[in-house]
Amino acid sequence: MNYGQAKPQTLQAIAQIGVPAPRLLAHAAPMTALTAMDKLLFWLGLGAAQKGARSKEVKPSRHWVVSLVAGILLALLIAAGAFILLVSQQ
Repeated sequence: MNYGQAKPQTLQAIAQIGVPAPRLLAHAAPMTALTAMDKLLFWLGLGAAQKGARSKEVKPSRHWVVSLVAGILLALLIAAGAFILLVSQQ
């Protein structure tokens, strides 16, 4: 079967429905072998994309003691709420 040209019946059917007939109905070309340069460019591009996507170093915006105190207060608030719910059900 010749993949480079369409059958005459196919072209006639396409012309009947009002679609202009294609000049050439070709199948996809087979994938060519990758050269060493192609592979090198692939890995360099992948490395550049990862380098650009990594997170930047961030300065800490608050002191660690403030975070610790806020966490303890939040835990105490949750525990107090759970205790109130437990007592109010009896």
